[in-house]
Amino acid sequence: MAKKLGIAIFFFIIIFGIIAYGFRVWEKPDEVFARFELALNQGDRVQAQGLLSRTIKNDISQDKLSSLDSFVHEMEKKGLSFKPTFPEFCRDFFYREFKRGVSQEDMVYTVEIGLIREWGGWKVVSVR
Repeated sequence: MAKKLGIAIFFFIIIFGIIAYGFRVWEKPDEVFARFELALNQGDRVQAQGLLSRTIKNDISQDKLSSLDSFVHEMEKKGLSFKPTFPEFCRDFFYREFKRGVSQEDMVYTVEIGLIREWGGWKVVSVR
């Protein structure tokens, strides 16, 4: 009996470990945004597009990704805004928004990036 109980506890620990591994948070929302912003500042438009590629339903051309300000402007012109797919009761746990002000001369834009928790970290699901 003790052997069966030990095996059951062992499998419970394995299953619990897999679940905990899936919900760990490797990247904080501000780190995701910082990587996106850094890629734009370095001129790596391919990486910047890759960071947000799962978000954007209508393609924004690589030419328009020359700076964060022009990217924000293009997003606003296209009206890109997406909702998380999780039910409302899960929203607080699974969905987070990160806001950052971006200034361009005398204009200030607010960029909101919505992220959902998924296996292995956070996934970008909305950009406004």
